[in-house]
Amino acid sequence: RSRRPLVTTHGEHGVAVVVDLDACFFSPRLATERLRVARAVGRGERVLCLFAGCGAEALIIAATTECERVVAVEANAIATRCLGRSVQALAKRHGAAAAARVEVVTADVLEDLRDRAARGETFDRVLAPRPKGARDGD
Repeated sequence: RSRRPLVTTHGEHGVAVVVDLDACFFSPRLATERLRVARAVGRGERVLCLFAGCGAEALIIAATTECERVVAVEANAIATRCLGRSVQALAKRHGAAAAARVEVVTADVLEDLRDRAARGETFDRVLAPRPKGARDGD
C-alpha cells in the first residue's frame, strides 16, 4: 500500500519545512548553504527568493534575521501550499512577526518579475537557485 502524497516535515536550524516528496525538489545537504545565505541578510533588508520551491531559504531568513520581508516566488502550487503550511508552523515556533515577513507567491518567476518591475518594486537581495524540473536531468 503506497502513501500518496508523501509529505514530511524537515527540521533545519530550528525551522520546520514541509515538503511533498513527490512534487518538490528538496535537499537537506544544502542546509549549511541556506544558513550561510541567511546570515548575510541585514536588518531591514527586502529579500526576493526566486524558484523558491518549498521555501526553506525564505523560512530560515524570516526566522533567523531581522529582515523587513521575504518574498518567495514559485510556479509549483504544491510547493507553495507546503510553504504556506511551513509559515503557519513558523508563526507557532518563532512568532507571528516572523511569519508575517514571508510572502508566498504562486506564479511564473518571469511574469512575477515583470509585474514587480512595472510597479517599481525593489529588493536588497535576490536569491535565484537553479530551478529543478523534469527537463534538468537530476
